[in-house]
Formats: sequence, structure tokens, C-alpha cells
Amino acid sequence: LVKERYNNDLPTVFWWWEPDPIIGIVGAERISYPDYSYGCDSNNDKDADDGTLACDYPETAMLKLGSTRLPDDAPQGYYFLTQFQISPDSINTMLSLHVDGGGS
Repeated sequence: LVKERYNNDLPTVFWWWEPDPIIGIVGAERISYPDYSYGCDSNNDKDADDGTLACDYPETAMLKLGSTRLPDDAPQGYYFLTQFQISPDSINTMLSLHVDGGGS
């Protein structure tokens, strides 16, 4: 539905998560609510029509996991994992280039 509305130049607001190919395909931008702080969501009645959520969702950090033996057994792999960083924009761009994401 989002892609169809995008293709027909219709304004669209939708809730989604990232990374996902649709973000890059339609050039979606995030609407941000006030930053999350502990307790700001305590009045959330979870009513999708007229809810009372006063803040954004908290960020969820992704973890990099590896063996404690990695520094000795595979120092280059360990170095890569400790230094590797990738932005959500880069992930969404790569996903949009994939065939399933609309790329060729």
C-alpha cells in the first residue's frame, strides 16, 4: 500500500521499523516525537485512534557478539568486529538496491 501510494504521488504517513527496504524505496523520513525518558510512556493507553503516548520509543542498541577467544584465534576478525560501524541510512540504501527491495 505504501509503495502504491508513493507511485501515485499521494502523501502518506505510516508506521514502520528500520532497517527495511521500503524506507529507501520511497525515501521515507522519520517523524520524531519528544525523546524518550524513563516514565514518559506511563500514561500510554495503547489506543491507536487517540492514544496518549507522550514520547518516542526508546532506542534499542544492537549488540555485537563474539567469542572470548576471537582476539587470539582471529585477530583480524576481532579488529573488524570492534571497529565496524554502519548507519541506518547505509543499511536502508543497501536494502533498496537488493532485488527484493526494488533494485535490479
